[in-house]
Amino acid sequence: MKIEKGAVTGCGKLGKITVNGNTLKTVQKGAFKGVKAGAKVTVYAKDQKTFDKVVSMLKKGGLKNAKFKFKKKN
Repeated sequence: MKIEKGAVTGCGKLGKITVNGNTLKTVQKGAFKGVKAGAKVTVYAKDQKTFDKVVSMLKKGGLKNAKFKFKKKN
């Protein structure tokens, strides 16, 4: 799965985001530009290493001030 640039740009009221980290391959820069500061992002991942990798990609995509939560999913 790939999240393109501008995927949710301008969705200022978007406060909850759920991501399947096991299938996510790339997040382009600016994909989440304009999302509500402090948005809650739940990342389903097989392990902590995958979670950390996905969080890094999401932050580069514009979710710098989001709160990330890990949920285990095989």
